[in-house]
Amino acid sequence: MNKIIVGIAVIISSLTLLACKKQAIVSSQPVDLNRQLLSSFHPDEVDFTYMALKSKVDYSDENGDVQVSVITRSKKDSLLWFSIGKSSIEGVRAIVRPDSIFVLDRMNNEYFNYNLKYIQEFIQAGLNYYNLQNLLVGNLTCSLSLSDQLKKEESIGYYILNQKRDSLYIESFVRMDNMKLEKANFIDSSTMSRMSIAYSNFIMTDSMLVPSNCLIDIAYTKQNKKYDKKILLTHHKIEFPAKSLNFPFNVPKKYEGK
Repeated sequence: MNKIIVGIAVIISSLTLLACKKQAIVSSQPVDLNRQLLSSFHPDEVDFTYMALKSKVDYSDENGDVQVSVITRSKKDSLLWFSIGKSSIEGVRAIVRPDSIFVLDRMNNEYFNYNLKYIQEFIQAGLNYYNLQNLLVGNLTCSLSLSDQLKKEESIGYYILNQKRDSLYIESFVRMDNMKLEKANFIDSSTMSRMSIAYSNFIMTDSMLVPSNCLIDIAYTKQNKKYDKKILLTHHKIEFPAKSLNFPFNVPKKYEGK
């Protein structure tokens, strides 16, 4: 069971690393029209310096199903901190920085230090740092570029944004009535891995509209074996404090490195 909890820590952390380098994408509509749409396209995004979440996570993969509680703290563009446990007992603590993920397994007195290459193989996608904070609050995963392709589909009530960043293809659906990102699909052409994200149950927090539910589905094939990982995040508490947060993370001497 605790291996599953460690797996949750690595997967949640590795989602921070989806690459978003700007790259040209071929548009199927006239360039002038596409640029005109992009210039007037302003999704309602959440801006913050510090973020604090308390969430329930329902997770399933090839090893089984588990439900855990997660406390998340973030300093924007700097670090992410996670405490993951069950029945008020912390099992795993993780801290994420732009080039690494560090995990404490408190149940087995072990710690893990993952570099970028390991995470690339784990998530089966090109990697960078600055995206989980966007994923958690429902912002566009990657910033806009004039080379992106945007369509206005009034019949279904969505703007549909297509982006290409290196080998990563992103299709984002933004509601026209509130300009919030509601769902997104990701395909990494180098590994043919797929990920989908769906947001729901939006609430007002500090005068910002934020999704309290996030469903993530990751699918890929590795060594002829198919993997399917599902994560449902249900945020019970969402705060954007003005004061700085603490990110406690110390490795006891008795812990064994892995």
